[in-house]
Amino acid sequence: MEEETGLSASCWEQLGEAHLSNSVTDEFAVWYVAKGLTQGEHHPEGTEELRLRRVPFSHALEMVLAGEITDALSRLAITQYELQLRRQK
Repeated sequence: MEEETGLSASCWEQLGEAHLSNSVTDEFAVWYVAKGLTQGEHHPEGTEELRLRRVPFSHALEMVLAGEITDALSRLAITQYELQLRRQK
């Protein structure tokens, strides 16, 4: 996270894990929520062209529901975190 965004976290909480497509690949994913963020300098690799965009979590959830975020792992992480927040209320 720090390399791409410059953000570092004081706490990482594992939210979940899954086999992303076990009929095709053995890819296994683990996702976290990072807390206690501190902004620093980002250091992308020379071949990376990154555009960073910050949005409130509620907007990211709306982007998932509207089909604007299509990456499966991002969708899993965002929806699971929303469900966890609802459970805590």
